[in-house]
Parts: sequence; C-alpha cells; structure tokens
Amino acid sequence: MPLVTVTLRKGKSGEFKSAVLAAAHAALVASGVPETDRFQRVLELSPDDFRFDPKYPDLTTPRTDDFDVATPLGQTVARMRRDAAGVRVERPNEAPVEYRDWTALMQAVLGAPIPVDGLAYWVQAVSDPRSAADIERDDAGRPLVLRQQGWEIVYAYGDASSRPARLVMRYPGSDPVEVRIVVDTFSAP
Repeated sequence: MPLVTVTLRKGKSGEFKSAVLAAAHAALVASGVPETDRFQRVLELSPDDFRFDPKYPDLTTPRTDDFDVATPLGQTVARMRRDAAGVRVERPNEAPVEYRDWTALMQAVLGAPIPVDGLAYWVQAVSDPRSAADIERDDAGRPLVLRQQGWEIVYAYGDASSRPARLVMRYPGSDPVEVRIVVDTFSAP
C-alpha cells in the first residue's frame, strides 16, 4: 500500500493536484501496484512554511534526482534516481530498469514522452538549449509558438509581460498528447 504525498505551496487548482496525483498513480500501476491500491494526500503550505533555494538548479556540481515511493510504514517499494548516466528504477527483489532520461521513463510508464527536462525552460517561454527549436514571435518579440523535441508549445500572455500566463503543449505523435499549464505567478530567483 504505497502512500503518495505531494507537498506544494497553497494556491494550486484542484485540476493541477489531480493531474499530479494521476501521473504518480499511473507510474505506480506501471511498476506493479494494483490499480485499486490508491492512497494519496496533498499537503499545502504557505510560502512561510515551504521554503527552498530558488537557485537550486544552478548548482556547480551535477545534480541528481532521487525519489522513493514508500508505504505508509516507510518501506520503500521503488527508488528512482537520475544522474549523468540516466534514470534508474530500482524495486526490491527485481532487476533495476534503466532509461536514458525522465522523458524515456514517462514514455515507458505513461505511454507518452512527457518532456520533463524541457518543461523547465518552456514554462518560461525559452527553448531548451540542448536541442534545436523553431520559434514564432509576436510583435513584441515574445514567443507565440515554440516547436522543439517533437512538441508544439503555444503561449498566451495575460498582459504586456514577457512571461506567459498559459501554455498548451501538444505532441502530435501516433498517440497525440496535450498538456495545458496555467501560470499564476512567477517568482524571481
């Protein structure tokens, strides 16, 4: 019985929380957890109670991502690690499974190549510098449409800001995928 806990700042919509929990549950089911074995909670904290270093992605040493999926009693049922070599999924009494990156893991688990690595750039209306991109701009020079890694990202702006208010990301492959993101606020690092 894995317990999924999502901790986030107050103010996210129910749709956002449902999407995050659905993705986490899909990953658990793909790893062997029964479909009906769903125990989830969301902890919402004020900015005063949820503090983090906004410069964290700009560390001078290679960053690793480690995620443990655990039961309510703390027993780890899966561990996911990312480093320069790729993503490794480890489960007790099973051989580890390796993926080249988070996108490949999402493809294997969810059936769609969700662009986890590129999303950090795209939500800021910037192309991922690791691959070529085609960008259509408005009269103010802001990106309107960004095409990269097989995805098309369409931006909408709420005011004269250079930051997008909404993104619609489409992957037109054999199984089309559409991801919609609404940005409430941006915080400067």
